[in-house]
This record gives sequence, structure tokens and C-alpha cells, in this order.
Amino acid sequence: MNRRGQFLLLGVLILAICLLTALATMRTPSPRVVVPHSWIYSAELVHAARLGIVRHTRVGGNLTEHIELFLRELYRIAEEEGLDLPPTSFNASATTDDLISSYRVIFNNSVEIIVQWRLKMGKIVLIGKGGGAVAYRVWLLEYYHVYRAPQWGEVRIYPIIWNPDGIAEVLSLSNGNWTILIPLGVDRAILEDEYGVRIEVKSDGV
Repeated sequence: MNRRGQFLLLGVLILAICLLTALATMRTPSPRVVVPHSWIYSAELVHAARLGIVRHTRVGGNLTEHIELFLRELYRIAEEEGLDLPPTSFNASATTDDLISSYRVIFNNSVEIIVQWRLKMGKIVLIGKGGGAVAYRVWLLEYYHVYRAPQWGEVRIYPIIWNPDGIAEVLSLSNGNWTILIPLGVDRAILEDEYGVRIEVKSDGV
């Protein structure tokens, strides 16, 4: 298996661990009859879709084409390993309405991933730094992922977020809520979650 294939497989395993952790905190689900290994297959689809979303937030272009790229890689790896994955199709959308943005990918086997965030502009605050004071615009951010599949129902997670270039201050609150401080005069700040999804926050909103 090449390096790209190892990365894809590692991502699926990490996703599986995250799903198991999230499910452990939920109520016992109703019994379901599932096809053997279908749980892992659904996790693989979620991971491929999420990689496509990551790529779209970084380079733009066509979201559907990005997801198809990783699905082709998934099926190529499966074929090399002698695994027979069922064919799949999907619909993908990226929407922005005022200060609410979301990505949604739905597969024909009812597997679904949603990445969504909501911004709310706050006040301007002064924070002492280096013997002086810096003015910041406060933004309140709600950010989460939702993964749905017949095998596990619905799981909502709250990924960690940071600002890679260090321009903004990112403060964690709880349950996917964050306070973002952007210095006045800065046109925009790029945030990134732990999976690589990027969020652009402009001075006047997304």
C-alpha cells in the first residue's frame, strides 16, 4: 500500500475511534440489522467526503470533483487489497447564508456528513499587550460536524479549532462554541479545525 493509501486508511481508523468514543457517551441505540463490515464502509465514505471538503476549503473549485477524487482512491485501494466495495453515488452542496455556512454530502446508502458553522459579530474590546493595548473585534463561532449512517445513527462532534498564522486569538468555550478575537485593521483570519477544514472569517463576516 502506498503512502497515500496508508494516509486514507489511517484517517478511517481515526474516524472509527472518534465515532466509538462519541457513541460511548450516547444512550444505547435500538438494535439494527447490518451487513458485515458495513460499519467500516460507511466510515470510509464519511472520511473520503471529509477529505473532499478539506480540499475544497483550501483550493476552491468543484466540491463534487474533490470528493470523487478521494472516492476513486478509496476504491483503487480496496481493489488492490481484494475488497469488493459496493458502488455508490452522492450529492454534495456548499452553502453560505448570511453568517451561516455548511457543507453537506449525502450518499445513496443514507450515509451523510455535515460540516457547519455559525458566526455572530460581537463588540470591540481592548486587550493590553506589550505595554500598550490592541483593539480586537470579537466573533462568536459555533462549529460542529455531523456524521449519519444506518449503522450508528447520528453522531455530532466538536473539532478543535486554531488560527495557523497566529493573527487571531481562539478561545474555546464548550460544545463547539468559540470566541474569536481578530485585531482591528486585519482584513481576514483563516481558522482551521483538527481535520484540516478551513474557515475564513472576514472583517465584515464570512
